[in-house]
Amino acid sequence: MDQLFIRLSTDPAATLYWIRRHASESGSVESGGFEAAAEAAKGCQVIMLVPAEQVLLKQAEVPARQTSQLRKAVPFALEDELAPDISELHFALGSREDGVTPVAVVDSRLMEGWIGLCRAHGIQPQAILPDLLTLPWQENTWSILLEADQALVRTGLNSGFSCQRELLDTLLQAELENNDQPQLVNVWLCDGQEARLALPQDDIETKALACPDGPLSVMAQGWQPRQGIDLQQGEFKNRPDIAKKLQPWRWAAIIFGVFVVISFSKMLLELKQLNQQQAQLKTQIEKEFKRAFPGAKKVSNVRVRMERELKALRGGGGSSDANALALLAASSKVITAQKDAKLEAINFRNNRLELQVSTASLSQLDDLKQAIAKEAGATAELSSANSDKNRARGQIRISR
Repeated sequence: MDQLFIRLSTDPAATLYWIRRHASESGSVESGGFEAAAEAAKGCQVIMLVPAEQVLLKQAEVPARQTSQLRKAVPFALEDELAPDISELHFALGSREDGVTPVAVVDSRLMEGWIGLCRAHGIQPQAILPDLLTLPWQENTWSILLEADQALVRTGLNSGFSCQRELLDTLLQAELENNDQPQLVNVWLCDGQEARLALPQDDIETKALACPDGPLSVMAQGWQPRQGIDLQQGEFKNRPDIAKKLQPWRWAAIIFGVFVVISFSKMLLELKQLNQQQAQLKTQIEKEFKRAFPGAKKVSNVRVRMERELKALRGGGGSSDANALALLAASSKVITAQKDAKLEAINFRNNRLELQVSTASLSQLDDLKQAIAKEAGATAELSSANSDKNRARGQIRISR
């Protein structure tokens, strides 16, 4: 049976794109609305591709082995890494390997909206996948697809990320520092431009590939039935009979689906920006950790490693360690929330945290100091400050 790949966008009112694949050959990409896509889907297995920027790919290490136990344990294992309440999220599990379970996390209301739109038009997807997990992939190889305003990066069987083009180099560097280095990086140039990747390692081969038929043709060729994470699990498991029962409610479901997707698209885009800022801050913190402790071979679980190093420096640690971490956590929260603020250096001595930061102006630097003092419940003073043409820099001392 032929497969029909339908790619959704973050805007529910935007044009849909689909392509039919027969065996290993693909047809041409077509576009239109849901009704035209439903007509094209007749007699096909439908693979629905949803935007990777609305799906978070994680890994969870939990002792449970049975699927039912994993479904209950995984949300709590990832709770501290997620901003929304876990009761509002849907967790789809991939194949467990070496005690690690790949997980795709998506807002439950978005799932309701996507499935509602499909069922309202008589479309029954065989699988619903994040679009980046259909990029061609093999061991020791990363796959990158460049579009006009975003990049999709697949770093493993069930791992990868989506980001704005201007953040790609920064996030690639962070991935390379914390993961095994690939031997080859395939780059599909779907924006018609040349590849401009600033990879820090010179021994990684980069191969630029043409994308004449658009991103969806690359995804259709790369999809493998036993790869990726199907989001249709748990309460959203594929149930063909339900589609027929819901047919009388078709237009009500369409309106509801559009409303849900519109309502939460903006929220998820803002969450994506916060996650990207958090990733940048994490990279800065790891950089400072390496500079403070050059003997550390690999940076992982920075908080645990920092506690260990502080205990070693102070001969066993104590309340000062906890104070340092509490002040750093509160300060990081404030700095991350500031649009133009950047953490450049960290130092802790004499039970006092010293942060070297830069902002867009001296007034913002003073506001940042006051916000940190309020969040940390501590005393904060601006010990030094200066400004040049574009930035203001200063040192903020925080103590309790």
